[in-house]
Amino acid sequence: MQIHQFAVNTLHYFGDDETQTVRPFLALGIGGTLCRPTDEAKSIARDPLRGNVAELNESSSLALNYGFGVKARAGSRVGFRFGVRGFLGRTPSFGLPRESDDPNATVFPAGGAFHNVEASAAIVFYLN
Repeated sequence: MQIHQFAVNTLHYFGDDETQTVRPFLALGIGGTLCRPTDEAKSIARDPLRGNVAELNESSSLALNYGFGVKARAGSRVGFRFGVRGFLGRTPSFGLPRESDDPNATVFPAGGAFHNVEASAAIVFYLN
């Protein structure tokens, strides 16, 4: 399965002094998650002897993210940013209903939420 995540975030830095060597921050954001079964997974799901689920498709949902990190200056023009974020969203349904009154309907009765963690690093260029 492929998982694609996107978000818009806000960063809150502790302290307003841009000249500090090390600046910790908190991150909070909202976005989405797109879960796409691979062609092999779709083939297995559609096989009448293994899955027998003809309607398996991609699934998208709203996601929240949160995290923390630190931005550090290595000189007057360059620095580094390190962070860890958690993404929280609803479990994917892959285009199938989660419940149905029809006893012959194919449903995906998974509930709850999923949680992914991401670690990131970046080079920061100061243009002042």
